[in-house]
Amino acid sequence: MSLMEEVHRKAFKLGLTCIIKNFHSLVRNRIYCGKIRVREIYEEEEHIIKGLHEPLITEKLFDKV
Repeated sequence: MSLMEEVHRKAFKLGLTCIIKNFHSLVRNRIYCGKIRVREIYEEEEHIIKGLHEPLITEKLFDKV
């Protein structure tokens, strides 16, 4: 069992109701640490910028997870 599966299983026991695939997407979403991904209409590459919203967690914790 991977660490991600183990964390998902523990969260599920605490009441989380999403499948592992969605859980993986949730914990990898940078919006929680105040960052957003943007891409210009005709540009191929994305950029990560600081959002206007207040982060729920620190970047350090996000990177650790």
